[in-house]
Parts: sequence; C-alpha cells; structure tokens
Amino acid sequence: MSATGKQRIDLGATDQTFVELDDAFILVLPRHSDSGSEHHLSVYSLTPSASSHPLCFLELPPVTLSQGERLVDHIVGTSRHPAAPEGHFQVDPSMSMVVVAHYIESEETWPTPNPYRITQLLIPCATLLNQIRLVVDLDPASFGPPVLVPWQGWGLHGSLRLLMPVYPHPDELGYSISMVPYGSRMPLVTFDDPGYTRASVYVFDINPLTARHARLALAAQSESGARTTATAIVEDVEAALPGVVDPDIKGIPFVVYRFELPPQRPDWPMIRAVRMSMTGFTVTYGNGGPEVNDESWTV
Repeated sequence: MSATGKQRIDLGATDQTFVELDDAFILVLPRHSDSGSEHHLSVYSLTPSASSHPLCFLELPPVTLSQGERLVDHIVGTSRHPAAPEGHFQVDPSMSMVVVAHYIESEETWPTPNPYRITQLLIPCATLLNQIRLVVDLDPASFGPPVLVPWQGWGLHGSLRLLMPVYPHPDELGYSISMVPYGSRMPLVTFDDPGYTRASVYVFDINPLTARHARLALAAQSESGARTTATAIVEDVEAALPGVVDPDIKGIPFVVYRFELPPQRPDWPMIRAVRMSMTGFTVTYGNGGPEVNDESWTV
C-alpha cells in the first residue's frame, strides 16, 4: 500500500485489460498472448493489507483454432454498470457476470468481408467469488505464491461460452456489432435474410431463477396446448442459433429470448450496438459518423 493509503497492483509492462469483480477483488487479463500459449485471469485483492501480487490465477478454457487462424485480442469486461441515480431498482451484483472475449483472425480469408470471429465466455460473478473465497480460506494472509486453479476445477461447470456471429456489410470489412451485457443478460444479433434487412435480437439470461421460471412457463404452455409469442422464449436454441452455444462449455442454466426487429430499408444505417439495461435493450443505428439513432425495447 502506498503512503496515500491507495492499493498498488503490479501489472508489469504488458498490455492488460481489467475489471472490478466487486469492492474487494480485481480481475486482470493480458490483451495479447503468443499463439498457442495458455492464458488465465489474474485475481488481485483490493484490501489495504494485501500484496501487490496476484492472489491466484484462474485458468481459462482453450480456444480451438482452425488452420490459418490466430488469437489477436483478449478482453475482459463486466455486466455491472454504475447505478443510475434516478433508478428505483438496481441489479443484484451476485447475478451479474464477467465476460471474457477472444477475437480470432483468419489469415486465409483476409481481406474478405468476414475475416474473424468472436467468442464470449460468460462467467457468473458467483462462480468467481466462490473460487476466490476458497483460495483466501486456504491462505488468509496470502503469504504463499499465487495458486493456478485449473479450468476444470472452477469454471467448466459454472460458465457458458457463446460463439458470436460476425456479419459482413457492403460498406465495411470485418464489421461487427458491439454487444453490451447488463446484469445476467447478454444480447446477440442475427440477420434473417441475405440482404441483412431483417434482424433479430436474442437475449441470453443466465439468472438461474429466470431460467427455472422459463422452463415452468414452457411446460405450462405444452400442457395447455397454447402457444404465445409474447414471451419470445426460444425452446430449441441449437435450431434457432446453430453453433452459437459451445456444447462443451454450458455448465449453467440459461434461457434465451428472441425479439424480431422491424424490417430495415436499404438506405437505413447499420446496427452498431445493442446495449442491455435493467428494463430491456437499446439498438444503436449509425453509419460510422457522429449521428446515431437509438431505439429501445422492453424485455
């Protein structure tokens, strides 16, 4: 700890991304790594008496690369956002998530309109905090060297990985849509026609209570024979989103909702971002300039 009472953390000289897990811990991830090298999350304590070195390393799952592909970027983010001062309700931190994104470039297809793909690893904060507390309980004073916790031991059965589609656009190469999670929800955009004029927003919700409620709602519909599109619950995720959910990393309950967006005219701007919020999501349209247009939906 410095003379000013602030905690200092030694991150070295490499380019890193980091997020606060809560008021007590911070997660750090190198932005770049050598091809084929192992990568992990470094966990640091923010308590005044803590060491400036990591408490532990949490191993991340390997990313399968095809021939001609390479990892070009790693980013760690969070679905926790500053509370709105006018908000009457706030998200439960325990239901929030940390998101580890990997950007994979294909050297063989460059400069085609779709030269890379993105994976998103959704990790509930509860999964991370449970493992960190186990490490702290074993070494409360943090005198020992940082422990490397294998992926199978902490994350395999407590996370969900999505293989996010990246869509080409005639005006931009490698164009991708920014997906901003909130709380337990992560958005995903798909296009339903070759001309990219009909889009749908899928919302993945990893809140276990929400997933349980969705299963009960679907069971009730099945028994009654009634079907409604108001709930927008996706029953067969693989059929609706083939290849999006990693079959090897889906150790937590989740539910998926689908919302069809109004058809876009050919001269409409591109979808730039989808941002989740407490009440729903906002779609941002723009053509790369300063002018954007936002439209919001309630979930």
